[in-house]
Amino acid sequence: MTSPESPRVLSAGGRLAYVAKMFPRISETFVLNEIRALRCEGVPFRIYSILPPSRDRRIHPEAESLAAETEILPQASWRGLPEFFAATRRCFRAAPLETAAEAARALLRPTPRSFRTLFRAVVLAERLRRDEISHIHAAWAHTPASVAEIASRLTRIPWSMAAHAKDIHTSDELSLARKMSSARFTIACTRHHRDLLERIAARQSSRFPPGQVHLAYHGVDTDYFSPAPADEEAGDGIGRRGENTDTPAILFVGRLVLKKGPELLVDAAALLRKRGLPFTIEMVGDGPLRAPLERYIRDLGLEDVVFLRGLFVREEIRDVMRRATCFALPCRVTSHGDRDGIPNSLGEAMASGLAVVSTRLPSIQELVEDGETGLLVPPEDPAALAEALARLLGDPVERRRLGRRARAAVVERFGAIHCEPERVRHLACGLEIGRVLYVSGDRGVPVRGQKGASIHVRSLIEAWRESGVESRVVTTNAGPSQGEAPAADVREARAGVLLTGLAKSLARILGSGAALERALLRIADNLALLRAARTCARSWRPDIVYERYALSSVAGSLLARWLGIPHVLEVNAPLADEEDRFRGLRLPRLTRLLERWVMRRADLVGVVSPPLEEHARRQGVPPERIRVLPNGVDTRRFGPGRDRERIRARLGLDGAFVAGFAGTLRPWHGVAHLIRGFASAASTHANMKLMIMGDGPERAALESLAREVGVADRVAFLGAVPHTEMGDHLAACDVLCAPYGPIEGFYFSPIKIAEYLACGRPVIASAVGHLAETLDESRGAVLTRPGDEDAIGRALVSLARDPKRRESLGAAAASSVWTWSDVARAVLREAAASRARLWAWPTARPFTVGYVVKMFPRFSETFILNEILELERTGTRVVVFSMKEPAESIRQPGVDRVRAPVIVLPERAASRARLAGNHLACLLRSPIRYLRTLAFVRGRGTESALTKFLHAAILARTATSLGVEHLHAHFASGPARQAKFASMLSGIPFSFTAHAKDLYWSGHGHRECHKLKHRIQRASLVVAISEHNRCFMESIGFHVPRGRIATIYNGLDLKAWPLRGPRGRPVVRSEIPLILAVGRLVEKKGFDVLLEAASILVVRGTRFRCWIAGEGPERERLAGLVREKNLEGWVEFLGATPQDRLAADLYSRAHVLAQPSIVASDGDQDGIPTVILEAMSVGLPVVATPVSGIPEAVVDGETGLIAQPGDPRALADALSRVLADDALAARLASGARGMIEKRFSLRENAQHLVRLLRRPAHELGLVGRELTDRDPEPALVESS
Repeated sequence: MTSPESPRVLSAGGRLAYVAKMFPRISETFVLNEIRALRCEGVPFRIYSILPPSRDRRIHPEAESLAAETEILPQASWRGLPEFFAATRRCFRAAPLETAAEAARALLRPTPRSFRTLFRAVVLAERLRRDEISHIHAAWAHTPASVAEIASRLTRIPWSMAAHAKDIHTSDELSLARKMSSARFTIACTRHHRDLLERIAARQSSRFPPGQVHLAYHGVDTDYFSPAPADEEAGDGIGRRGENTDTPAILFVGRLVLKKGPELLVDAAALLRKRGLPFTIEMVGDGPLRAPLERYIRDLGLEDVVFLRGLFVREEIRDVMRRATCFALPCRVTSHGDRDGIPNSLGEAMASGLAVVSTRLPSIQELVEDGETGLLVPPEDPAALAEALARLLGDPVERRRLGRRARAAVVERFGAIHCEPERVRHLACGLEIGRVLYVSGDRGVPVRGQKGASIHVRSLIEAWRESGVESRVVTTNAGPSQGEAPAADVREARAGVLLTGLAKSLARILGSGAALERALLRIADNLALLRAARTCARSWRPDIVYERYALSSVAGSLLARWLGIPHVLEVNAPLADEEDRFRGLRLPRLTRLLERWVMRRADLVGVVSPPLEEHARRQGVPPERIRVLPNGVDTRRFGPGRDRERIRARLGLDGAFVAGFAGTLRPWHGVAHLIRGFASAASTHANMKLMIMGDGPERAALESLAREVGVADRVAFLGAVPHTEMGDHLAACDVLCAPYGPIEGFYFSPIKIAEYLACGRPVIASAVGHLAETLDESRGAVLTRPGDEDAIGRALVSLARDPKRRESLGAAAASSVWTWSDVARAVLREAAASRARLWAWPTARPFTVGYVVKMFPRFSETFILNEILELERTGTRVVVFSMKEPAESIRQPGVDRVRAPVIVLPERAASRARLAGNHLACLLRSPIRYLRTLAFVRGRGTESALTKFLHAAILARTATSLGVEHLHAHFASGPARQAKFASMLSGIPFSFTAHAKDLYWSGHGHRECHKLKHRIQRASLVVAISEHNRCFMESIGFHVPRGRIATIYNGLDLKAWPLRGPRGRPVVRSEIPLILAVGRLVEKKGFDVLLEAASILVVRGTRFRCWIAGEGPERERLAGLVREKNLEGWVEFLGATPQDRLAADLYSRAHVLAQPSIVASDGDQDGIPTVILEAMSVGLPVVATPVSGIPEAVVDGETGLIAQPGDPRALADALSRVLADDALAARLASGARGMIEKRFSLRENAQHLVRLLRRPAHELGLVGRELTDRDPEPALVESS
């Protein structure tokens, strides 16, 4: 059924809802074939049957497995009213306006049919949300389409329908037109019916905009339905029953209904009998005409000629076709207009090599060509039918000729291998975002222009087109008609003459000039944009509205809300601030109000740089709705393989070292700094030239500057270069420059830098704004201080003299390209997630987790802070329950970004009245649960358990009132115990993460008592931060169900901790190598061993400094060791150091991080210290010890060096190796970053944690379960 060449369709965007009137149904093999094709092509789907399949006594064996998966919708009845009202209430909560509107429509037409349709649609809508459906397809244009249409309005999930024959000809024309207009598309199975539907839509176009109608034939499985093997061997059809016997068999396969014409075939049989011809008629099928036909056959005395065989399944039909002589199906048009399209049985008979006789109906004539692939007779004409059958019965040669041609025609045009993938393609496309309406309200961005913003618009649309996404553009500035057009239809809409004149008059009267006129016109443009966009959307049905943000532009937001689809807002600049600074902002309060309003309403805000992310947050946009998507590059136009030599030869640059700049010549681009820096470099390098590509207001001044510094003959001003030719010009350069001067609040994402990198050329760029964090030599860039002309000159000279370095940087640049295709895919992926939230999918709704911790915030527990921030970024709602008041005065900088409420539950501060009130509330809410918990606590028989139980009631009641869906404790000790009791009282599932001290401290006595075992057994999930921890918990002497304990490593935000030192050496150069150690000053950190190792290094004469960052109870003892060993000149204590200083200062100065962890005397030990991960991520070599889970991050000789715990000499040896061997440092830095990306990504690990917390309890390990393909399991996370 599936072509080996056809690509498999795999959807990540939800499932297809296939809505049938009744499934399975033995006569609707085309529905069965279509569903089987969906499965073969990998399209996820769910079948909903409006009626139970009670009509047929038999079903095809191929449908049996599908029948078990089909959901039968509840039937409208008095008994079903409670479920209907409950579903309506849930629909109203999810979509109040839509639900109220549908209820009102049903009440305005109070008929049994309207009630049944509403009932079915409401219960279907609830199931669509539950099953995460992203497209609804109705198998028929009558009842299934009516239900699907209303369900679509209730959910805003797009829908489509198939139209066959009866559902077209017996339906009201107005209803069909409305459905076609509302549907995303309609699939017709014959050309005749496609044309008919298009004519109906055209006639009703004044009321309903015409929708799209696709032609896609139902296919015949020509491998399954084929001539008998004996026939193929003989080659001439001999071997059929009837070919070598005295009684030829005429076959009829179809439902016994009026439109199939079975009584006409009986009449023809009577006429054939009068001629004295030998034959039998085998009628396969059942239906309401069976009893009348039996009587009619008896009345005509044809019992020995015409046989009613009843229902056959596919295999039996194939066998009877292989034995038949010919096939007859005398279809007709009934008095109600009902008729056939292309009957499946007719195509199957032709594929089986049978000569066929049918009637001249338009759809049948698309399959059967009279006299070539079969015989056609007029409908309602038994005599003509008998004549055609007599012709076939009496002429075996003609039968074989028609049979061969019939099979060839079906194989060529109607084979399932061709037709079914076409139908599946239409349905699969409905699952993904396939249509984008692009709105641009900025008159300064001509879509067909040459500005960078114009290129941005066209490049993104082209990338969508290549991904199979169709776009349309509504803009206030289409640009010059002769300009480069985007791959989309463009409609220009701006304020008309009346509004334009009014704006000019007001500006003149108020004396505010052009600035006020611009502000008023921007507001007026919204009306024109909204009108044009609504006109486009009414007939085209976009999936998302993508708007390039413009000042005062609200049209995209209003349109998206009206359509009920996601609004994606692209923000390229803080436009209000920019307008205020450079052009003068008029109507400032209104403009800034609209800016905040449109950003907050957007479902997704895409910003091009981290500073703009902060700008969006300041406008009140929730972090989970913001994505940083830098500008990309078109690698077809920009790449290392462009025609470099042609440009160099034309410009006379052969043999020269050429530096280049591309862009508009404006002051902030810093071209003056480049010319001065180039002049200093050119004085030492005779064959160096500078090529400046671009034009602008600064050109004359820059040409004058070149003459002034004496390099006018070596600087070529090329003027504006067409974007289509820019790639060749950039490739002609040896190095490319982005010499920005000092700019406050640098927020750009320069397209020029992306194009530079794509060309595989080294880039000299200013370390301005976020470029200082995102660019370095690992991405092919050499950074200079903004405005430092001498540094630019030195960089040019250095690269001119070192071809190998240029080649290395160029390769790094080309490998780090972010393309427009990447941007387009990211937008579609994030928009699909936004769409799922609008549709109220269960996995897309906000998930509320209650974090139970000992103290929050706590300076040393950055892993908890990072995890909470990442969960909030991805849309999870977090509530923090802290068992103690935070006592530390120093806080990590990220604490201010936490939006979660922090509720302190001090055990000794709660009054007796408060405790009693909360316990009474828990008792009244669930008496049985409360009494069971109380009995459990009394069974423990300890004062500690009773105290935790008393205060757990406060946590249980507070969590319930705040809508917490899962309690997650950090540490297996006190927090896990408190969460366990609160879970027992409230019924909220709980889990916990086990770290280090909470497992290994001897005071817990986990190997001697059962406390930890009980917590693991009662938890729905236990998270181990290392495999070492998981193995420990599984080894303490009890059975752990598979999947109960999962290893999820503490992670890092890879963007916040980029690779800074690819060569394993500090970014900030220093004369004396620096050994850095970070951590609490406690025994398990092993800092006394580090001091012993430092003493050994001093004796050896090794040059080094050692800085120890951290505070703790061991401070005085360690300081005494420093004095005792005379290390004051080598070792310095820095005290508590926040993460931002570590990231910005210490890690960039250090040569190596020392982490000499040991197992403390009380059994306490490290897990995997976060500082090790941070150092590995930024490229700082690490020397550590194989304690606990550390070897899972630090692999000796690959991602760091390992020294035995408590061995100062081994530690000194390892530190010496790293300090002395640059190649080793570079190898360790590269391997460490790879390990972090593979195993310790905070984003992926936090997402996996949420997936586990969302699962029902039985899937979390309370009952073992095998993971399926729908359960993504990142390689970086390992489950027990």
